Amino acid sequence: NTDGTPMSNEDWNKGFAKSLAVYLNGQAIPTLDDHGERVIDDSFLILFNAHSEPVRFTMPADLAELEWEIMLYSETGLEPELPIAAPETGEVEGWSVMLLRKRNGRET
Repeated sequence: NTDGTPMSNEDWNKGFAKSLAVYLNGQAIPTLDDHGERVIDDSFLILFNAHSEPVRFTMPADLAELEWEIMLYSETGLEPELPIAAPETGEVEGWSVMLLRKRNGRET
């Protein structure tokens, strides 16, 4: 949810839910590479806003201590690597997507 909590079954079934955050954890990839080694990648947070109005997203509690950088924001195009101060990401404009990459900090 935009408030940083996991979506419930009820949330998924609402006909008017128009915003969603998806966390892709690069530390939790179950695939092994060709040498049998664990695959590790960057971690990303994707903020989708299909509403016509801006939406403010809050980081999930377990990601709030991490530092993020904007990799892409469809409202403005490719952005420089700006740090994002958790727990709030700021507003994501209507009909926009923001892609954040974990910069540093503890692993989750």
